[in-house]
Amino acid sequence: MNGRRAAWWAALAGAALSSAGCVSTATHEQVVGDLNHRLEAERESAAAERGKLYAESEALRAERDEARRRLAEQERDLAPKARQYDALQPTYEGLVRDLEADLAAARIEIDRLREGLRTRLPAETLFASGSADLTPEGEQVLARLGAELKDAPYDVLVQGHTDDVAIRGALAARFPTNWELAAARAARVVRALEAAGVPPARLAAVSLGQHHPIVPGDSPEARAENRRIEIRLVPLPGTQAKVPEGFAADSTVPEGFAAPPAPDPAPGAP
Repeated sequence: MNGRRAAWWAALAGAALSSAGCVSTATHEQVVGDLNHRLEAERESAAAERGKLYAESEALRAERDEARRRLAEQERDLAPKARQYDALQPTYEGLVRDLEADLAAARIEIDRLREGLRTRLPAETLFASGSADLTPEGEQVLARLGAELKDAPYDVLVQGHTDDVAIRGALAARFPTNWELAAARAARVVRALEAAGVPPARLAAVSLGQHHPIVPGDSPEARAENRRIEIRLVPLPGTQAKVPEGFAADSTVPEGFAAPPAPDPAPGAP
């Protein structure tokens, strides 16, 4: 390519000299020198462009290799969780089948998570407004749920959630803040599950207060959604039951969080 271009420039220079008639040797050498200079500049520019393209190609190759490495690591990390997720399927289907009536009546919702199952119960199903005492319907729902969980190989973490309305008036003497109300409700659910046959060593209760809403806003509908009990079911990691580390992978329970023992019920609670 460069040889043809040099020949073309030489021919052009010769034509220019011929058309101009006889020229001096100095003029001829100047023209040829200018042509050689231009050719050298073009060669250097082309070499620089090739170097740039090569560097970009190497950078893209390195990015591709890094992306492949990260993908392989993610696939390795996800494989055990995928197997665990698949292993939850029979239990999930069994709960859905056995609690079909409660699911249809929206007393219970059941979801599969990466680390286990989540059962969500609206506060209105279990408790009267501002109370930690179970309603008759709540007693029945928890008795049915406890019967399903008592022989299942799960750790059971009961989480109490409230809305963002501050507690006032006479109720504040019993529950100064939403922390205490959520804790008392979670503890009451734990007691009901224990009474239904769930081993107490597999149970834990924790208050999350108003700080983990699932619906934004302060409308009555949003607040009703946020008042709830969530029961997290995680496959037992071993023979010693405790709140599993897997909960830390779920944003609802911060990493490093240790659920306290179920608090004593407030005075007068059953």
